[in-house]
Amino acid sequence: FLFQASPSQFPQMKAFVAILESYGWSRFTFIYEDINSASTQIIPHLMEAIKESSTVEISSIVKLSPLSSSFSLPKELERISKEQCRVFLLHSSLETGVRLFQNAKNMGMMEKGYVWITTSLITDLLHTVNSSTFSTILEGVLGIGSFFSQFDEFTTKFQKKFKLEQPEEENNIPGVFAAQAYDATLIVASLQFVDQKPLASHIFPIINVIGKYYRELGFWSEGLGFSEVINDKTTYDPSLKS
Repeated sequence: FLFQASPSQFPQMKAFVAILESYGWSRFTFIYEDINSASTQIIPHLMEAIKESSTVEISSIVKLSPLSSSFSLPKELERISKEQCRVFLLHSSLETGVRLFQNAKNMGMMEKGYVWITTSLITDLLHTVNSSTFSTILEGVLGIGSFFSQFDEFTTKFQKKFKLEQPEEENNIPGVFAAQAYDATLIVASLQFVDQKPLASHIFPIINVIGKYYRELGFWSEGLGFSEVINDKTTYDPSLKS
C-alpha cells in the first residue's frame, strides 16, 4: 500500500490568510519556485483559502524557475516592485529563498513597509541557517512552520541514540525531515489515515526573524485562532497582534 506522508497544504494557507486578516493586510503577491508538482498544487489551496476571506485578495502570482539565476531574480523583483504591493508570500527552497532575500535587500525591498512571509518549505529549515544570514539578510521575515506534537519526545530519543553512535558530533538536534519521518511512522502505527492520507495538521507555529535568530510569535490553530502556547490551558485570540 502507498500512503501520502505529508498533510494537505490547505490549513497552512488558511493560517497565512488569518495572519493577513490579523494585521489588516488586504492584498499580497504570491511568489513560488516551480520545484515539483507539490509547489503547483499549493495554488488551488491558496485560492480556496482566499475565497473564505472577505478582506484578502491576491495581487499577482510569480513563478520562479528552479534555475533562477542571480541575474534573473533582480529582474523579477523589479517587476514585482512596480505593482505597488508590499506583502509577499514566498514558497521556495531555502537556497532560492536566501538568494531572493539577498537581492530584495539590495533593492530596498526588505525595509520597513514591506512584509515577507515564508511557507513551511523555508521556515522548517531556518535552524540550518547561520547567524550572520539572519541578521544581514532575513531580518524581519515572518514564517509559518510545521507543528509536531511529539517533537520533544522524539528529540530526546534521537539525541540519546545519536550521542551513542556519533559521540564526536556536537550538532545533535534532529531536523524537520527526521521529525516528519517519525510522525509518519506514528501515523501508520495508529492508522490515522483518511483515504490513504494523514489527518491534516491544524496547528502552525508563527515565527519572526529578529537579530541573529528567530523567535516564536505564537501559534495558529484552525477554527480557534492564535495563541501564545499549545497546552491544556491555552487561550485563543482572533488576532496575532493581541
